Amino acid sequence: EHLGMLQDTSTSFDLNNPSNEEFFRNVWSKIAEQNTSIFEKVFLCIPTDNVRTFRQLREYQSRRPLAATDPEKAMAELKSIRGYLVKFPLYFLRDEYLQPTISTKERYLPTAVWT
Repeated sequence: EHLGMLQDTSTSFDLNNPSNEEFFRNVWSKIAEQNTSIFEKVFLCIPTDNVRTFRQLREYQSRRPLAATDPEKAMAELKSIRGYLVKFPLYFLRDEYLQPTISTKERYLPTAVWT
């Protein structure tokens, strides 16, 4: 179900061992990357790994998503979604310093509060 393979009985992958490295690389990660790419193109999702600074975030937010500019093409793209897998955006705002500044009261709380 999560891989979008319930109707696809012609799969050449062994679904009995999803912890296999080859399965993870060639099926799980590939589907997640494709789905993420489609969602980002259609909706300009945030957070995204394509945004690493606040400047890039402002530029990214100023763009219009495909869903707004060409709804028919967006629907066609969405039909390519397989299952529910997407990549977790690990690099969103990676190049920004996100610690509270010394002049704020949040600075005096332990870091564990924010994680």
